[in-house]
Formats: sequence, C-alpha cells, structure tokens
Amino acid sequence: MSRLTALRRALAALAIAQSLAAGPAWAEQPSSAEVSGRIAGIGIAPAPAGWKSEHPGDERLVYTIDTATGRIAICGDCEGECRSPSASLRLARGSRPGRFAGFAIAAPSAAWRAAHPADEHVVYSVDTATGQVLVCGDFEQICAVAPSPPPAAIARPEIIIVYRRADSAAITGRIYDRLAARYGAPAVFMDVYSIPLATDWRQAVAEASLNGAVILAVVGPKWQGPGPDGHARIDNDDDPVRLELEIALQAGVSVLPVLVEGATMPSAGQLPPSLATFSAINAATIDTGRDFDQDVAQLIATLDRLLGMPPDTR
Repeated sequence: MSRLTALRRALAALAIAQSLAAGPAWAEQPSSAEVSGRIAGIGIAPAPAGWKSEHPGDERLVYTIDTATGRIAICGDCEGECRSPSASLRLARGSRPGRFAGFAIAAPSAAWRAAHPADEHVVYSVDTATGQVLVCGDFEQICAVAPSPPPAAIARPEIIIVYRRADSAAITGRIYDRLAARYGAPAVFMDVYSIPLATDWRQAVAEASLNGAVILAVVGPKWQGPGPDGHARIDNDDDPVRLELEIALQAGVSVLPVLVEGATMPSAGQLPPSLATFSAINAATIDTGRDFDQDVAQLIATLDRLLGMPPDTR
C-alpha cells in the first residue's frame, strides 16, 4: 500500500472518529465554534489480530480523543469502522476543549494482558484538571484508572490573582498571604511569587486557567489604569490586565472580581468589548481597615464553594 493511500485511509478514519466523538445527532451539541479544535490525534498502531479477523482490510488503527469529553475513538484505516470505549467518556456534556489529552499508545503490561488477552495495545489519556490517567485497551474496550499520586501531591494553581500593581499591590499582597495560608502557596498564583524568571506569564495564566482555576480580579480605584496620554490602559490591546482577563474569560473558568479601596465595578461601556461580560459579574468587597478579616473570611468561603472544598472550620 502506498504512503498516499495510507494517508487517505488515516484521514478518512479521523473524519469518522470526529463524527463518533461528536455523539448521536439527537444529543445536545455545542456550537461549531466550540467544536473546532476539539478532536486531537493520539497516534497510529498496527491493528490487533482480533480486529483484523473482523475487518481484514484494516492494517492499522487510528486513535483520537475528544479533548472536551475525554472520549477516545479507535478507527480502522481502511474499512472505516470505529469503536469507542464507553468508560473513556468522562464528561458527557463536555468541558472546554483541551482539558483531556491522549499521550501514548503502548504494549499492555503482563497483568493487563492476562486480564484482557485480546488487547495488543493500550492507550493512555489524562484529565489535565485532575491529573487522573486513564488506560484503555484497543480491542476489548475496557478502561481503568492508572495509579497516580494523591491529589495533595499534585501542585497546580487553583487560584489566580489578576491585579494592577500601580492600583492595588499592597492590599493584593495581604490577600495573597491569607489565601496562601488557607490553600497553600503552590495553589495560589500571583505574578510576583509564582512566575519563574524568563517564563511567559501569558502561557502561565493560560495553563493555570486550563486546569480549572478560579480567577480573582482585584479592582481598585485606578484599575482601569490611566496612561500617560490620559487614555485608560485597559483599552490597550497589549495591556497585561486586559490580556489576563481575556484568557480567563475565553477559557470559561470562574472569574470573581474583588473590589478594594472603595472601588466600584466598571460598566460595560467603560471596558473593551472583549471584557463586557466582566462588568456583570457579582463582586466581592474587601475593606482595607477594620473589616479586612471578616471580608477575607467571606471571600475564602466563596472560594471554598467554587473549588468544591469543605468549609474552613478553624
């Protein structure tokens, strides 16, 4: 078989896998913008003997994953037959594209082969929000969770603090200290403490957002940031605060504004169109004086709910 023929077969199988991963026609489907980029290839491997006995025209299997639901599709390269291990579907309604990733196709372990003798390969996928790794066989369609470190051992930001230094650096530092004491320093992302030298902060925020973090946007009286020319810095396309919030809103994660120093929420008309929805979010308020402790306690209670944590009873 020529390389061109093999490529055509692989592309045909990928198209079928995309249709399979999208689900039946009657199922609730996301918009085309949401679907775009959801399906990712994992790899190609020789078809196992059991598969070839049913589909003799197939020489290889093409493995793909729906990055929004975790669903794995395994398709023959010639006959176009696709199968999907039911247990690989982790979120029936889907999350944001990119949450799930397939990263390896390998020979099964001796223990796996003893339990599932028809499988010649296993495919590995990971939930990037939890670190959970799933292993699925290529013929018997059985999946199992791979051993992994306990959640407490996986250091990933759960809270990202977005602020403007010239506006609220001092009070934001106090808030960070309280949150780090409650959740642990590795779980709280603040650029002064959390970004190593030479790291692209845009990439750091995007990766943390992908993990399902909560975004705290600290808004003070100068949050819109009047620049030297008198125009609001938030209107500049390259304004760091604007870019960080755009990443967060586009990622579909929870954004919680925190008003400090008597600030009020900006109206939609005071913001660029990409941040218009930000103005409609209910904001928390933190007083810098006598009510600071009480306000932070209320903020932590809100974060506990958003993060699915038990309340702090200390």
